[in-house]
Amino acid sequence: LSTLALGGLPLRWQTPAANPEGDHLEALLSQAKAALKARQWQEAIPLLKQVLDLAPGRWEAFQGLGNAYLNLGRYQEAIDAYETGVAACQAELAGGAPRDRLKAALGQMFMSEGNAFLKLGKPQSALTLYTKSAEIDPNPGQAYFNLAATLYNQGQMEAAVSYCDRAIAVDPKRADAYFIKGSALFGNSSLDANNQLIVPGGTREALENYLKLAPEGGHAADVKAMLDAIGVKIETTFKPKG
Repeated sequence: LSTLALGGLPLRWQTPAANPEGDHLEALLSQAKAALKARQWQEAIPLLKQVLDLAPGRWEAFQGLGNAYLNLGRYQEAIDAYETGVAACQAELAGGAPRDRLKAALGQMFMSEGNAFLKLGKPQSALTLYTKSAEIDPNPGQAYFNLAATLYNQGQMEAAVSYCDRAIAVDPKRADAYFIKGSALFGNSSLDANNQLIVPGGTREALENYLKLAPEGGHAADVKAMLDAIGVKIETTFKPKG
């Protein structure tokens, strides 16, 4: 099975504080946000750097830079930008700024930095950052999923299943979490005395849930093959209940 792609979260923006160059700063932020939304990563970088020239402590600009560098494949630069943004965000949090907004931003930056480390072939560093993201983000579903996918790709099946369950608890419609869970459980199958395949409890349910949520998904063929191997008759079409 191929390495699973890991997702990110949308960038959150803070309304600029009043300052002598506030109008210009707000215009730059607006342009940078538009460039990032349009996936114009290279165009966003100089705009964000201009923001930081005017307001060096703006964690949102560092987060934007990190996102731009990450999507351009400039992974170490992305890591550096995220780490600076995290420090600035933590300083605001310590100063009494609204906690939920800053915790969500920290969770996003930790997760994106983890993605950059994963691209550099450093899964242990990625796992550390995904764990930090899950611990602080008010909505940790994506972080749990990234932990599950990374652990699965490392062959740590029991831990992968545990994080799949956490991701599913947050978002029961996350199809790929069921795929990872079902695949990890299937990987721990054994043969009985009659050479029949014995799978751990929950394997069939996880695989069938994937097909119900994503009948034409990228892993549908693998899931159908696993269900066939355990003797499950596959319906032509899976539809979510309700």
